[in-house]
Amino acid sequence: MFYCVNLRKKDCNLKYNFNSKILSVNDVSLNVRRLYSVPATQSSEHAYLLTELSTPYQNKKTLLFRSESWLITDDDDADDNVLVEQLNKKVDTLSGQDCVILNDSVEARLHGTTTMNNLYPTKTRLIAPNSLYIEDASSIDVIFCERVTSYTKSFDMVLVMKNGKTITHSCISRKKINMFVEWAKQNNLEFYQTGPDPLPWSAIMKRHNDGESWESIYKLITHVSDNEDEESEWSEGYTDPEEDDEEDLDFLEDESEEEEFVEDDYSDESDEEGDYEPEAKRRKT
Repeated sequence: MFYCVNLRKKDCNLKYNFNSKILSVNDVSLNVRRLYSVPATQSSEHAYLLTELSTPYQNKKTLLFRSESWLITDDDDADDNVLVEQLNKKVDTLSGQDCVILNDSVEARLHGTTTMNNLYPTKTRLIAPNSLYIEDASSIDVIFCERVTSYTKSFDMVLVMKNGKTITHSCISRKKINMFVEWAKQNNLEFYQTGPDPLPWSAIMKRHNDGESWESIYKLITHVSDNEDEESEWSEGYTDPEEDDEEDLDFLEDESEEEEFVEDDYSDESDEEGDYEPEAKRRKT
Protein backbone atom coordinates (compact mmCIF):
# COMPACT_ATOMS: atom_id res chain seq x y z
CA MET A 1 0.00 0.00 0.00
CA PHE A 2 1.22 3.47 -0.90
CA TYR A 3 0.25 6.89 0.37
CA CYS A 4 -0.19 9.67 -2.19
CA VAL A 5 1.00 12.91 -0.68
CA ASN A 6 -0.95 15.28 -2.92
CA LEU A 7 -4.26 13.47 -3.52
CA ARG A 8 -7.41 13.85 -1.49
CA LYS A 9 -7.74 10.08 -1.22
CA LYS A 10 -4.33 9.31 0.23
CA ASP A 11 -4.20 5.49 0.35
CA CYS A 12 -3.37 4.06 -3.06
CA ASN A 13 -2.83 0.65 -4.61
CA LEU A 14 -0.08 0.83 -7.26
CA LYS A 15 0.44 -1.79 -9.96
CA TYR A 16 2.86 -1.95 -12.89
CA ASN A 17 2.23 -3.99 -16.01
CA PHE A 18 5.62 -5.00 -17.45
CA ASN A 19 4.10 -6.02 -20.79
CA SER A 20 2.32 -2.75 -21.47
CA LYS A 21 4.69 -0.72 -19.27
CA ILE A 22 1.73 1.00 -17.68
CA LEU A 23 1.56 2.14 -14.06
CA SER A 24 -1.90 2.19 -12.54
CA VAL A 25 -3.25 3.66 -9.31
CA ASN A 26 -6.41 2.11 -7.84
CA ASP A 27 -6.88 0.25 -11.18
CA VAL A 28 -6.77 3.50 -13.19
CA SER A 29 -3.98 3.64 -15.78
CA LEU A 30 -1.64 6.63 -15.60
CA ASN A 31 -0.18 8.29 -18.67
CA VAL A 32 3.31 8.67 -17.21
CA ARG A 33 5.78 10.99 -18.89
CA ARG A 34 8.67 10.44 -16.48
CA LEU A 35 9.10 8.50 -13.27
CA TYR A 36 11.60 9.09 -10.45
CA SER A 37 12.26 7.07 -7.31
CA VAL A 38 14.01 7.88 -4.04
CA PRO A 39 15.13 4.66 -2.31
CA ALA A 40 14.65 4.07 1.40
CA THR A 41 17.75 4.01 3.59
CA GLN A 42 18.49 3.17 7.20
CA SER A 43 17.99 6.85 8.05
CA SER A 44 14.89 7.26 5.85
CA GLU A 45 12.12 4.76 6.50
CA HIS A 46 10.11 5.39 3.32
CA ALA A 47 10.79 5.10 -0.40
CA TYR A 48 9.19 7.60 -2.78
CA LEU A 49 7.90 7.55 -6.35
CA LEU A 50 7.49 10.86 -8.18
CA THR A 51 5.42 10.60 -11.34
CA GLU A 52 5.25 13.32 -13.96
CA LEU A 53 2.10 12.81 -16.02
CA SER A 54 1.38 13.64 -19.66
CA THR A 55 -2.34 13.50 -18.84
CA PRO A 56 -3.40 14.90 -15.42
CA TYR A 57 -4.91 12.52 -12.87
CA GLN A 58 -7.58 14.18 -10.72
CA ASN A 59 -6.25 17.54 -11.97
CA LYS A 60 -2.72 16.71 -10.86
CA LYS A 61 0.22 16.77 -13.29
CA THR A 62 2.60 15.29 -10.72
CA LEU A 63 1.93 12.65 -8.08
CA LEU A 64 4.18 11.79 -5.15
CA PHE A 65 3.73 8.32 -3.68
CA ARG A 66 5.24 7.33 -0.34
CA SER A 67 5.77 3.68 0.50
CA GLU A 68 5.00 1.98 3.77
CA SER A 69 7.76 2.12 6.35
CA TRP A 70 10.38 -0.61 6.48
CA LEU A 71 10.20 -0.24 10.28
CA ILE A 72 6.77 -1.87 10.27
CA THR A 73 7.53 -5.56 10.70
CA ASP A 74 6.47 -8.43 12.93
CA ASP A 75 10.06 -9.57 13.26
CA ASP A 76 11.88 -7.45 15.82
CA ASP A 77 15.11 -9.35 15.17
CA ALA A 78 15.13 -8.70 11.42
CA ASP A 79 18.24 -7.10 9.98
CA ASP A 80 17.70 -3.44 9.05
CA ASN A 81 19.71 -3.74 5.84
CA VAL A 82 17.56 -6.65 4.70
CA LEU A 83 14.33 -4.77 5.43
CA VAL A 84 15.52 -1.70 3.52
CA GLU A 85 16.57 -3.83 0.55
CA GLN A 86 13.24 -5.67 0.52
CA LEU A 87 11.29 -2.41 0.47
CA ASN A 88 13.41 -0.93 -2.33
CA LYS A 89 13.00 -4.08 -4.43
CA LYS A 90 9.25 -3.83 -3.98
CA VAL A 91 9.32 -0.24 -5.24
CA ASP A 92 11.56 -1.24 -8.17
CA THR A 93 8.92 -3.70 -9.38
CA LEU A 94 6.47 -0.80 -9.66
CA SER A 95 8.73 1.64 -11.45
CA GLY A 96 9.95 -0.31 -14.48
CA GLN A 97 13.23 0.09 -16.36
CA ASP A 98 12.64 3.70 -17.40
CA CYS A 99 12.57 5.00 -13.83
CA VAL A 100 15.33 7.44 -12.81
CA ILE A 101 16.73 6.62 -9.36
CA LEU A 102 17.55 9.73 -7.33
CA ASN A 103 20.55 9.24 -5.05
CA ASP A 104 22.81 12.29 -4.89
CA SER A 105 21.15 15.31 -3.30
CA VAL A 106 21.87 18.53 -1.46
CA GLU A 107 19.81 20.18 1.23
CA ALA A 108 18.36 23.54 0.25
CA ARG A 109 15.62 25.93 1.25
CA LEU A 110 13.66 26.13 -1.97
CA HIS A 111 12.39 29.42 -3.34
CA GLY A 112 9.24 30.55 -1.56
CA THR A 113 9.54 27.96 1.24
CA THR A 114 10.74 28.03 4.83
CA THR A 115 11.88 24.43 5.30
CA MET A 116 14.87 22.50 3.99
CA ASN A 117 14.35 19.95 1.21
CA ASN A 118 16.49 17.47 -0.67
CA LEU A 119 17.34 18.84 -4.12
CA TYR A 120 18.53 16.29 -6.71
CA PRO A 121 20.44 17.37 -9.84
CA THR A 122 19.71 14.82 -12.58
CA LYS A 123 21.15 14.84 -16.10
CA THR A 124 19.01 17.73 -17.33
CA ARG A 125 16.81 18.63 -14.36
CA LEU A 126 16.69 19.86 -10.77
CA ILE A 127 14.18 17.86 -8.72
CA ALA A 128 12.87 18.11 -5.17
CA PRO A 129 10.28 15.33 -4.81
CA ASN A 130 8.84 16.36 -1.44
CA SER A 131 8.04 19.81 -2.84
CA LEU A 132 6.86 18.49 -6.23
CA TYR A 133 9.53 20.73 -7.77
CA ILE A 134 10.87 19.93 -11.24
CA GLU A 135 12.98 22.40 -13.23
CA ASP A 136 14.37 21.77 -16.70
CA ALA A 137 17.85 23.06 -17.50
CA SER A 138 16.50 24.21 -20.86
CA SER A 139 14.33 26.82 -19.10
CA ILE A 140 17.33 28.38 -17.27
CA ASP A 141 19.31 31.25 -18.80
CA VAL A 142 22.16 31.61 -16.28
CA ILE A 143 23.06 30.63 -12.70
CA PHE A 144 24.53 33.00 -10.11
CA CYS A 145 25.71 31.76 -6.72
CA GLU A 146 25.62 34.46 -4.04
CA ARG A 147 27.36 34.58 -0.64
CA VAL A 148 30.27 32.44 -1.82
CA THR A 149 33.17 33.26 0.52
CA SER A 150 35.83 31.43 2.49
CA TYR A 151 34.10 32.31 5.75
CA THR A 152 30.51 31.27 4.97
CA LYS A 153 29.33 27.68 5.22
CA SER A 154 26.45 28.04 2.78
CA PHE A 155 25.51 29.91 -0.38
CA ASP A 156 22.39 30.90 -2.29
CA MET A 157 21.82 29.76 -5.87
CA VAL A 158 19.87 32.10 -8.15
CA LEU A 159 18.39 30.60 -11.31
CA VAL A 160 17.70 33.30 -13.87
CA MET A 161 14.99 31.89 -16.07
CA LYS A 162 14.56 32.54 -19.78
CA ASN A 163 11.20 34.15 -19.03
CA GLY A 164 12.96 36.83 -16.94
CA LYS A 165 12.04 35.52 -13.50
CA THR A 166 14.57 34.63 -10.81
CA ILE A 167 14.32 31.61 -8.52
CA THR A 168 16.53 31.46 -5.43
CA HIS A 169 17.37 28.25 -3.57
CA SER A 170 19.21 29.18 -0.39
CA CYS A 171 21.24 27.73 2.49
CA ILE A 172 23.11 25.21 0.31
CA SER A 173 26.32 23.82 1.79
CA ARG A 174 29.38 25.45 0.19
CA LYS A 175 30.95 21.98 -0.01
CA LYS A 176 28.32 21.06 -2.62
CA ILE A 177 28.94 23.93 -5.02
CA ASN A 178 31.02 21.80 -7.41
CA MET A 179 28.00 19.58 -7.95
CA PHE A 180 26.20 22.55 -9.54
CA VAL A 181 29.32 23.71 -11.37
CA GLU A 182 29.43 20.34 -13.14
CA TRP A 183 25.67 20.28 -13.69
CA ALA A 184 25.78 23.72 -15.34
CA LYS A 185 28.72 22.65 -17.51
CA GLN A 186 26.89 19.50 -18.67
CA ASN A 187 23.89 21.62 -19.65
CA ASN A 188 25.90 24.43 -21.30
CA LEU A 189 24.76 27.01 -18.76
CA GLU A 190 26.74 30.07 -17.73
CA PHE A 191 27.66 29.80 -14.04
CA TYR A 192 29.03 32.62 -11.86
CA GLN A 193 30.01 32.94 -8.20
CA THR A 194 29.79 36.27 -6.38
CA GLY A 195 30.76 37.67 -2.97
CA PRO A 196 28.98 38.00 0.37
CA ASP A 197 26.22 40.46 -0.55
CA PRO A 198 22.92 39.70 -2.30
CA LEU A 199 22.67 41.13 -5.81
CA PRO A 200 20.21 43.88 -6.89
CA TRP A 201 18.31 41.76 -9.36
CA SER A 202 15.86 44.40 -10.60
CA ALA A 203 18.77 46.58 -11.73
CA ILE A 204 20.70 43.60 -13.10
CA MET A 205 17.75 42.38 -15.17
CA LYS A 206 17.18 45.88 -16.53
CA ARG A 207 20.82 46.08 -17.58
CA HIS A 208 20.68 42.63 -19.21
CA ASN A 209 17.44 43.46 -21.03
CA ASP A 210 19.20 46.54 -22.39
CA GLY A 211 21.74 44.26 -24.07
CA GLU A 212 24.47 43.71 -21.46
CA SER A 213 25.85 40.16 -21.47
CA TRP A 214 25.92 38.07 -18.30
CA GLU A 215 29.70 37.88 -18.45
CA SER A 216 29.97 41.66 -18.65
CA ILE A 217 27.57 42.11 -15.73
CA TYR A 218 29.53 39.58 -13.69
CA LYS A 219 32.77 41.47 -14.34
CA LEU A 220 31.16 44.74 -13.27
CA ILE A 221 29.88 43.14 -10.06
CA THR A 222 33.20 41.60 -9.09
CA HIS A 223 35.68 44.31 -10.11
CA VAL A 224 35.41 45.96 -6.68
CA SER A 225 36.43 42.86 -4.74
CA ASP A 226 39.21 42.15 -7.25
CA ASN A 227 40.70 45.59 -6.65
CA GLU A 228 40.48 45.18 -2.90
CA ASP A 229 42.40 41.90 -3.03
CA GLU A 230 45.34 43.71 -4.57
CA GLU A 231 45.47 46.34 -1.80
CA SER A 232 46.82 45.96 1.71
CA GLU A 233 44.48 45.59 4.67
CA TRP A 234 45.23 49.18 5.77
CA SER A 235 46.73 52.17 4.06
CA GLU A 236 46.82 55.92 4.65
CA GLY A 237 43.45 57.43 3.92
CA TYR A 238 41.74 54.09 4.65
CA THR A 239 37.94 54.14 4.36
CA ASP A 240 35.31 51.55 5.19
CA PRO A 241 35.30 48.92 2.37
CA GLU A 242 31.53 48.63 2.68
CA GLU A 243 31.19 52.34 1.84
CA ASP A 244 33.48 51.87 -1.17
CA ASP A 245 31.43 48.90 -2.32
CA GLU A 246 28.24 50.91 -2.12
CA GLU A 247 29.76 53.69 -4.24
CA ASP A 248 31.23 51.32 -6.83
CA LEU A 249 27.99 49.36 -7.14
CA ASP A 250 25.95 52.48 -7.87
CA PHE A 251 25.87 51.42 -11.53
CA LEU A 252 23.48 48.65 -10.54
CA GLU A 253 21.26 50.62 -8.21
CA ASP A 254 17.84 51.59 -9.48
CA GLU A 255 16.05 53.59 -6.82
CA SER A 256 12.89 53.81 -8.86
CA GLU A 257 12.37 50.08 -8.70
CA GLU A 258 12.05 47.74 -5.74
CA GLU A 259 12.36 43.97 -5.93
CA GLU A 260 9.17 42.22 -4.99
CA PHE A 261 9.19 38.78 -3.47
CA VAL A 262 6.63 36.46 -4.98
CA GLU A 263 6.11 33.14 -3.26
CA ASP A 264 6.05 30.35 -5.80
CA ASP A 265 3.93 27.24 -5.54
CA TYR A 266 5.69 24.35 -7.26
CA SER A 267 2.64 22.09 -7.33
CA ASP A 268 0.33 22.43 -10.32
CA GLU A 269 -2.52 23.59 -8.14
CA SER A 270 -3.19 24.41 -4.51
CA ASP A 271 -3.92 21.58 -2.11
CA GLU A 272 -7.05 22.24 -0.08
CA GLU A 273 -5.69 20.17 2.77
CA GLY A 274 -2.59 22.34 3.14
CA ASP A 275 1.07 22.02 2.26
CA TYR A 276 2.63 18.62 2.69
CA GLU A 277 5.36 18.27 5.28
CA PRO A 278 7.18 14.94 5.64
CA GLU A 279 6.30 13.18 8.86
CA ALA A 280 9.01 12.84 11.47
CA LYS A 281 11.08 9.68 11.32
CA ARG A 282 10.17 7.04 13.86
CA ARG A 283 12.63 4.87 15.71
CA LYS A 284 12.37 1.14 15.62
CA THR A 285 11.38 -0.30 18.97
